[in-house]
Amino acid sequence: MRLRSPAENYIKYLSVHLDKFSTVAIKDRLLDAGLDFISDRYLESVRAKLRPPDPFFPNDRGHAASFGFIVRERINRMFQPDVAMKTALELLDTPRAKEFVEAMVLVHVPLSQIASFITKRRSIHCTVPALEVYVHYFWNIDLLDSTQMRLLLDLRTDLIADAVPELKDKKKLLTRAYYKDPRKVAADLPYSPTTAMLAQMRLGVKPGKS
Repeated sequence: MRLRSPAENYIKYLSVHLDKFSTVAIKDRLLDAGLDFISDRYLESVRAKLRPPDPFFPNDRGHAASFGFIVRERINRMFQPDVAMKTALELLDTPRAKEFVEAMVLVHVPLSQIASFITKRRSIHCTVPALEVYVHYFWNIDLLDSTQMRLLLDLRTDLIADAVPELKDKKKLLTRAYYKDPRKVAADLPYSPTTAMLAQMRLGVKPGKS
């Protein structure tokens, strides 16, 4: 079984970025953003499949080869951000909003309801298009089946303990923390209103309250 990161499209963007990020630099950016890097080998395999044109001008809509490449790879909005992309990046930088979005997406809560909650309770003007962009770049759960998603969430404790020096000997603490993660609750149970309610309770949100 091979795992893929729900942030694979973001990883593709970083892999062809004009700053030429190394694998270590990409992993660090993913760790800082709370996104899944899987392994160095996985990051390198994603990079190896990409064939940007030479020269590469991804910020220039007028450069046909570059624009065609980023559209085919579905990473054009990272290079040429619109309002929805900017809001998605704001969600990524807001841990409580990010956590809520990811847990609710796992239990298939309608995006319109998620956007409404975020706008009212997290002080971000969130829209359905912004959530669609967020899911595409950072939380594309369609890249994994339910078993793979559960495995990915369970692996986070090992991956973080190995990658973050300050947490190297804190695996038991990490395991305890992740056991209560609302995304784990959402991934471990079948889709239902009850699952959504349990995940919201893990987030400290009163179910049904917007």
